[in-house]
Amino acid sequence: MDYYDIALSSGLEKLGGMLGYKKILVAGKDFPVAEIGSNENQSGRVAIGSDTNTLLKACRAFASAVILNTYAIDKSLIEGLKEYHTILIIPFNQIIGNTGFKLSKSLYLARRLFLYAKKKRIEVGFATLADSELGMESYIQLIELAKLIGASDEDARKGLNIAGRLVNV
Repeated sequence: MDYYDIALSSGLEKLGGMLGYKKILVAGKDFPVAEIGSNENQSGRVAIGSDTNTLLKACRAFASAVILNTYAIDKSLIEGLKEYHTILIIPFNQIIGNTGFKLSKSLYLARRLFLYAKKKRIEVGFATLADSELGMESYIQLIELAKLIGASDEDARKGLNIAGRLVNV
C-alpha cells in the first residue's frame, strides 16, 4: 500500500522518500484548497478550517474532503460529512508539536473525534499538516499516532492512503 502525507508549505516534498511516503502533497500546490465564499466551480477541492458553518457550506457546495484545524466535535458537521460523502482528515500537527497537558488534551480530543466519526461511518484520513521539517513524521510514526487515538492498524494504513486518492496519484 502507498502512503501519502499532506504538508502546508512547499519544500517538504523532498523528505517523502526518506520518511517512507510515496509522495508528500502540499496543500494548494498538489491539490486545490477551497476558497470559501468564491462563486467559481470548486468541485473536488479540499476545505481547511475550524469554523463549522463554513466547512458545512463547503461540504454542500464542493468539498471532497475536510481538514479540521481543531479536534472539537460538532455533530452537525459530522452529519454533513456523512450526508455529502465527504472525507474527514484529522491532522496530527496539534499532537506532534505539544507536550504535557496540551499533548494529553489534544490526544483526548483527537480520540473522541476519531471514534465519533467512525461510529457515524465517516471515512477518516490522517496527515501531519506540517509547515516545517520539524513537524514531519514518518509513515510508521503516523500509523502509531493513529492507533494511539483509537484506529486499528487497517484503519490507520487506509487513512494514510486517502490523500493519494484525493489527487488521483
